[in-house]
Amino acid sequence: MVIMCPQCFELYTELWPVPCYKCQTKTIETAVELATLVKLLIERGFKIASSSCYTVKSEKGVGKTTHMMIKFGEKYPPELFPELPSPWQVTTYHPVIDKEVKEYEWTGLACVCEHPPGEDTEDIINFEKRVAGYDMETWVETHLDPEACQTMLTFLRGY
Repeated sequence: MVIMCPQCFELYTELWPVPCYKCQTKTIETAVELATLVKLLIERGFKIASSSCYTVKSEKGVGKTTHMMIKFGEKYPPELFPELPSPWQVTTYHPVIDKEVKEYEWTGLACVCEHPPGEDTEDIINFEKRVAGYDMETWVETHLDPEACQTMLTFLRGY
């Protein structure tokens, strides 16, 4: 986990959000594996709250599972994300602000990759994470025109 400045995209290794040393913008937590994807989404006008990527033993008791998530800092219509690459999907979550779980929902993009026995080595898992991340980066670059996206998001925000 690193922190990223959403203004100048500088990455820092501190474990908590601090103002960017370059431009004093509040930073966000992001997974190293998702930093490029987060940057692409920010460049298109999306507000990002955080991103995460972690691998755990499978709940089925066999193999491992990788969870990747981009948490937006707003609620976006799922129609903004048509035909996401597998296994990515649009999801919602309840934000936690000042240690309080809010009742309203914000939007997220989530990906779960299963790694069965024999395919759950660190090298294979890292490769599959890179493929899933790259597939989503490619989707963003081909489906979300930066100018059109910013115009749509401005309209949705009522500005």
